[in-house]
Amino acid sequence: MLRFGMRMSEVEPFTAQDWVAKALNAGVFESNADITVIEHTDGPEGNYRSGIEEVFNYDGANFTTDDQGLLSQTFVDWMLEHEYPRLSRLSWVRNGGAPRGLPNGFNTNTIQEVDPEFTIIACRDDYSRVNPLYVLRDAPWYFTPLQRLDT
Repeated sequence: MLRFGMRMSEVEPFTAQDWVAKALNAGVFESNADITVIEHTDGPEGNYRSGIEEVFNYDGANFTTDDQGLLSQTFVDWMLEHEYPRLSRLSWVRNGGAPRGLPNGFNTNTIQEVDPEFTIIACRDDYSRVNPLYVLRDAPWYFTPLQRLDT
């Protein structure tokens, strides 16, 4: 309701004011404790588990099947350029390096055109992937406002 009121404030300010007041009276996010979380368990496949885990197949120590789920260079570069505060939590580089996205549109043969040092080992160690904390079988899903209040 608050977002709706703010968006219509330039078009119908009096109606917008009513919506903003209604939203504020109903309560808005005041701290990170207000973030909605859906908890998951290690239930049977497709039930109770994090859907993200089922895509990335992380068992708490290793990516169990597709160990090549990497973040795109376009995505990482955009986040770096805009100083997006969540990148440091979303990105995980196995060797502890800075966030680095995998160049888009290349396969294992053609990627050496843009990264001559690329190898499957470097791919696993030097490029960003989704932080394992978000892809555990019991990892919660977070539904947050556009920006956390502490960032």
